[in-house]
Amino acid sequence: MGARAEPSQRRTRRLFIDLTPLRRSRDFRFLIFGELVSVLGTQLTTVAVPYQVYRLTHSSLDVGLVSLAQLFPLIAGSLLGGSVVDAMDRRRLLMAAQVLPALCSVGLAVNAALALIPAPGPMATRAGFLAAGIGLNALATALYIGARLGPGPRDGLMTGLAARGHPIRVVRTGIEITVLLAGIALGGTAGIGTLAYALAIGPLVQWLLPRLTVLAPPAGPCPSGKDGGR
Repeated sequence: MGARAEPSQRRTRRLFIDLTPLRRSRDFRFLIFGELVSVLGTQLTTVAVPYQVYRLTHSSLDVGLVSLAQLFPLIAGSLLGGSVVDAMDRRRLLMAAQVLPALCSVGLAVNAALALIPAPGPMATRAGFLAAGIGLNALATALYIGARLGPGPRDGLMTGLAARGHPIRVVRTGIEITVLLAGIALGGTAGIGTLAYALAIGPLVQWLLPRLTVLAPPAGPCPSGKDGGR
């Protein structure tokens, strides 16, 4: 009787997931929990974006345009993703791939909560907005320059001078102070926020940029298979 029951028990086990690795490995439990949170957040964002667009515009066409805009990155990533992954440091690429969707989710949450955020009246609130804006601007600057696809005009001047051996914090601060003085000379306005931005953006970019820069692909072997063709 026991011999007959054993094959039946084996067939029954095949119908269920083996949870032994979850019981034995703490790190594996953390991994599965992290994946669960990530997938849940992704699916919530997938539903929230078209819903929020419809609530803001009441237009089915705009909801369709959002889906159309998501199609192009999907196609580009499917066609070029493998080559890009092979040419980059996969650890940093994975970090960027997790940070960017997280920032998008934060942006959506902030956009949805704008009605609950108090108007910038008290000085503490205004200072918080200023600090957050400077920090996010530095993060955005480091992200797009770190992608190694070319900086903007003013940031190109910064990276060009930094390539000659000058610290980014000094170069960027000098550029901002120069632009600040030129703006005042032309009749523009300036305040404590202007000065705070000019003095803080350089050190922040210098700290963030090395941590968010995509590594250049290693140089491949010579076609001849020998050093210098010798």
